[in-house]
Amino acid sequence: MRDLLEMSVLAAIIGAATGLVAVGVRLAIALITGLAFRQRVEFEFTSPQLNNLGWLVILVPAVGAAIAWAIVRVVSNDDRIRGSTEVVRGVATRRGRISRRKMVGHATATVVSVGAGGSAGREGAMVQFGAMFGMMASIIMGQSVRHRKILLAAGGAAAIGGTFNTPIAGVIFAMEVILLEWTTRAFVPLTVASAMSTLVTTSILNTSEPAFPIPAYSLHSPRELGLYILLGVLAGLLSIAVLRSLAASDRVFGKVPGPAWVRPIAGGLLVGVVGFLVPEVFGVGYETVQRVLHGEFIARNLAVILVAKLIAFALTRGSGGASGAFSPSLFLGACLGGVFGAAANTVFPGVTGGAGAYALVGMAAVYAAVTRASLTAVVMLYEMTHTFSIIIPVMLAVVVADAMAKAYGEGNFYRPGARRAALETDAAVNILDVVTVGEIMAKDVDTVRAEEPVRTVVEKRFATGHQGYPVRDANDRLVGIITATDMRRKVKEGDLDRPVSDFMTRDPVCVTPSTTAHEALTEMVRMDVGHLPVVDEMDPKKLVGFLTRTDLVNVERRAWEEEEPGQVTLDPRRVLRHQE
Repeated sequence: MRDLLEMSVLAAIIGAATGLVAVGVRLAIALITGLAFRQRVEFEFTSPQLNNLGWLVILVPAVGAAIAWAIVRVVSNDDRIRGSTEVVRGVATRRGRISRRKMVGHATATVVSVGAGGSAGREGAMVQFGAMFGMMASIIMGQSVRHRKILLAAGGAAAIGGTFNTPIAGVIFAMEVILLEWTTRAFVPLTVASAMSTLVTTSILNTSEPAFPIPAYSLHSPRELGLYILLGVLAGLLSIAVLRSLAASDRVFGKVPGPAWVRPIAGGLLVGVVGFLVPEVFGVGYETVQRVLHGEFIARNLAVILVAKLIAFALTRGSGGASGAFSPSLFLGACLGGVFGAAANTVFPGVTGGAGAYALVGMAAVYAAVTRASLTAVVMLYEMTHTFSIIIPVMLAVVVADAMAKAYGEGNFYRPGARRAALETDAAVNILDVVTVGEIMAKDVDTVRAEEPVRTVVEKRFATGHQGYPVRDANDRLVGIITATDMRRKVKEGDLDRPVSDFMTRDPVCVTPSTTAHEALTEMVRMDVGHLPVVDEMDPKKLVGFLTRTDLVNVERRAWEEEEPGQVTLDPRRVLRHQE
């Protein structure tokens, strides 16, 4: 109880600080949007669509992207903006540690990018600020690693709760996405932080209205449930298209020649072109979502806006701009639902409700499928609209979309390519399910050549103690693996001058950096091996790392040590300096 009370007090402080910053972020985005699109100093947000720049509007996102890149480069020593994924990674694989400089740089750059029309969400900045407050409080107070992770998540809960006036969804988001833990010791401080942040923001902004005031939509007929289930299927497919387009954009911009600053400027120009043709894609786009929910667009226009938003979001993120997925997911889901609802009204008149109801359900379904945070999607949609009468269609569409994304997609926005673990009631998730091979593999791999004499392997074993070596050919392509077991079973007296290729195991079982540690362990057990070469996702013969049983054991050992009681013994000032 003493620990829980102490954590709750810290969580309240973290929540209040995050709430204040949430207000500041809103005002800053409004200010930058006003300056960039209307050349006015204003703190009341006005849509970037309302500008008289003409074709010059194409330049605005590019200028914003250039400034954002400079901020990230100078403050964080990085080349692109990273959002909530950095917080998720800090909890999963870095013992609850995140760099203050990186968080400040990335969050500030996100505000600039979104304010200047970057087609992404603002929540990434808030989650980073909140997590940073949580980490600093835990270190200053000498909290254990376990408690530090909870306080990081408390900052994330406060960020979502305060930013969108959704205190319950903030808690569930932190537990479902950041912490992956459903325990009382986590639930209490997360609840305190989210509640305090929401209280601060609503008090300062003097509002308790939902984020999207809409008509009281409801299920028009039980026969509509089949249509909502079909909408869930489409939302799942759209989420797969979103994630694949983001991955493709990353690859394309990664191959752009020239200095690093060329990529964000090029991406910003392309976003500007898309926005010049379809102005609704600029910024977070909540004003467009509001209009879709009220049924103010025709289906043809909504379809064009959906495609344009998907392109603009991929361009923004792939070029290194702001990367929050929450706002784009709601936007795309509203457009998908609006188009589907209009079609349903045409085909089944008198049976279906308004297109706005389908847009509402589509918002939750697409967000759930993109992030694989289904419970968060259901609760957040209710808190953002205060509409409970349509909760059953929302629940059905969300679970169907999530199932489609799991069956046919790979990973989610926060953990691309990684299989999400099944959460158990009141139990922490197995760390092997959330850590990827790329995060624990050895990248500096000691290899041998296929044509070298096998005595080279013997000499390497004596020098390094390693039990296995990937084998490359003359072109540096992976052709096999030779282990201590191969040496014992195959090499006889007098064979030391024969080539390694005579004794190696050809076509070894390999994994990729996105494979989870759990899946890698399963492969080791299935094949009865202790070493796995790690190859490139796109090129199965390109060696990028090496994984051993010891690497997996160390992950489990670290998780076990973090659960042991004990406090941080380092001087907090030294630890904070280390985070820089």
